[in-house]
Parts: sequence; C-alpha cells; structure tokens
Amino acid sequence: MAEMTDPFERAVARERTLRDRAEAFESRSAMLGLAMRWYAVLGAGWAVVLSAHWLLFDQPRWLVVLHSVVFTLVVGYSCVAMVFIMQMKRRRPDWFGD
Repeated sequence: MAEMTDPFERAVARERTLRDRAEAFESRSAMLGLAMRWYAVLGAGWAVVLSAHWLLFDQPRWLVVLHSVVFTLVVGYSCVAMVFIMQMKRRRPDWFGD
C-alpha cells in the first residue's frame, strides 16, 4: 500500500474512517456485529476469571457459580438494553440526536 503524503488525502481517509465508525450505530447488522464482539470480549474475560479461580483456589466452586450467574445477568441485561434502545430508536427517532 502506498504511503499517503498528501495532507488532503490523509484528511479524506480519516473522515472516511470516522464516518464508517459512526455508521456502525445506524444499521442493525452493524449494531449486532458490535454487540457480538462485546459479548465475545465478555466471554473471554469470564473465562479468564474462572481460570484464575481454578488455579488460585482449591475449591472454587462457589466462585464459579457466582461468576457464572453474574456473567449471565450482565449479558442478559445488555441484550435487553440493546433491544430496547433499538426499538425506541425506531419508534421515536426524535428522542435521539443526529
């Protein structure tokens, strides 16, 4: 890939990148993709926490159950919140800014 040395070309490329990022919150498919990435990050963090508990404690069963319940609640809450916001955005777009 050729290096951009022209300041105008760099500004245009940066503007294109910023617009692409802003559009990620406008379409449902992009929003769902963003949500899936967020759930993957949550799942990876959950796995790291559970692995750390299994390595550090002799009998971490109650911690495993506790963190599994918390993980389920966080994912469930974020799913419900995302669906609610998407529905409100469709029904009342005037409540949301540009």
